[in-house]
Amino acid sequence: MPIAGIDVHPMTLCSAADQIVAWAVQGAAAVVVTPNVDHLVLLERNAGFRGAYATSRLRVCDGVPLLMLLRLCGKPVPERVNGTDLFNEVCRRAAEEHLSVFLAGGLPHVLEAALTLLPQRFPGLRVMGHSPPFGFESTADDRALRDTIRVFDPDIVMVCFGAPRSEVWAAGQVRRRPGVYLCVGSAVDFAAQMRRRAPRWMQRTGLEWLYRLVQEPRRLWRRYLVQDLAFLFIAARELARTRPARWTRTRVQPR
Repeated sequence: MPIAGIDVHPMTLCSAADQIVAWAVQGAAAVVVTPNVDHLVLLERNAGFRGAYATSRLRVCDGVPLLMLLRLCGKPVPERVNGTDLFNEVCRRAAEEHLSVFLAGGLPHVLEAALTLLPQRFPGLRVMGHSPPFGFESTADDRALRDTIRVFDPDIVMVCFGAPRSEVWAAGQVRRRPGVYLCVGSAVDFAAQMRRRAPRWMQRTGLEWLYRLVQEPRRLWRRYLVQDLAFLFIAARELARTRPARWTRTRVQPR
C-alpha cells in the first residue's frame, strides 16, 4: 500500500545492499532513493521530485518517523535503512566484488578527502569522483560531469547533491547512461569525516535530526523547524486514510 503516494520497499540494510550490488553486477539500470520526513514533505509540492521518485527502482525507509508511520499504517518495514549506512555498506561490498564507485557531488575539498579516505577504509575499492558547482544542471558543467562518468564507466554512482536535486538528476542521467545510481544526500560529507554522525541512541530514537540541527543551525533550522512540520499533517492524513482498511482486516468476522 503506497504511503503519501510512494511505495516504500520493506528492506533491511543487508538486503538493500544485496540488491544494489546484484544490479551493478548485472549492469542493470536503477535509481535508488531513501525516503524520509523531508522527502515526504517535498513530494507534496515538487512535481519534478515526484516524477523522479516514480522512476526509482528501489525506495528504502530512511527515517524513524517514517518507519513508525509505515508500521502504524499496516505496512511492515523491518528497519530503518539510513542513506549514509547504505553508502558505507555498498562501498564495502563493492570493494569485495571488485566493483567501481563514482561520487557525484560534494564540495571540492570534501570530495577530495572522501576519495582519499574511502580506499583506506575499504581496501581495494576503486573510486573516483567529480564536484560540479552549485546550479550546474543543464550547463556545460553538467556535460562535464556526465562525460567524466562515461569515461570512468563506474558500476555504481553515488549521487550527493541533496534532495530534490540528486533524485531529479539521477532520473535524467539513468536514461542517458544506464547504471545503478544511489541518491545518498550528505553521505559524502560523512565519508570525508567533515561531519559527525549522531550517537547510536539518537539514531535509534529518531533524534538524529536534532543532532544535525545543533551542528548546523543556520543551514537546517528552516527545514527541520518549519518545512518538516508538514509531516504531521501528512501522517494524520495517511493514518485516517488507512484506518478503515486496517479495521476491515482485523475485525472479528461473525460466525
